[in-house]
Amino acid sequence: MTATTPASAGHEESQEVPNAQEPADRRSWVERHVPLFVALCSVLTAVLGFFGAILASPLWQESDDRPSAPTEAKVSGKVSDPPSPKVGSTTPFSGTVENVPPGYAVWSVVKDADSGALYPKYGPCALSGVQWDCGQVFPVKSSEEYPEKQSELQAWLVDAAGAAEIMRYVMDAEDDDGKQPSAFKIPESSIPVDSMRVVLSE
Repeated sequence: MTATTPASAGHEESQEVPNAQEPADRRSWVERHVPLFVALCSVLTAVLGFFGAILASPLWQESDDRPSAPTEAKVSGKVSDPPSPKVGSTTPFSGTVENVPPGYAVWSVVKDADSGALYPKYGPCALSGVQWDCGQVFPVKSSEEYPEKQSELQAWLVDAAGAAEIMRYVMDAEDDDGKQPSAFKIPESSIPVDSMRVVLSE
């Protein structure tokens, strides 16, 4: 189809009228296919990411048999006092400890080496830097049956929950009016520092 338009010098120039339907068809095609293309790209990206994660997994990596680095430093400690396993009815109990976790304190416990009974001190030990000092502790008394009674002096790191258990045990023991209290157990969250076996020399 052609249309006549005015032109210079009195001659006619014909122009082709654009097809008005063509832009609409192109727009319709884009609207139909672009969302599908975007969806396919999203699926492809997810699949590639999934396989990339698998390939990056340690299962696909060659092991060099080296131990992994610890997540935190291990607690280490030792008893420095008493200097000798021969002790009197009371004895100082102190030493050092490193890498104490936050919220933990040193507590002393005396163990009867013969019966296995445990006797915790009534409060935490002093801790300054790596030095801990539990003051005077009381080894288990000797008897005719055990004239050289052996005790094990133990140092433990105890958290707040463990300290509450110890205090409950102490209060229960005091309420028993001298009766034998129930057996004490080291709180599960406690961490051993060091111990020393001693014997009464008097």
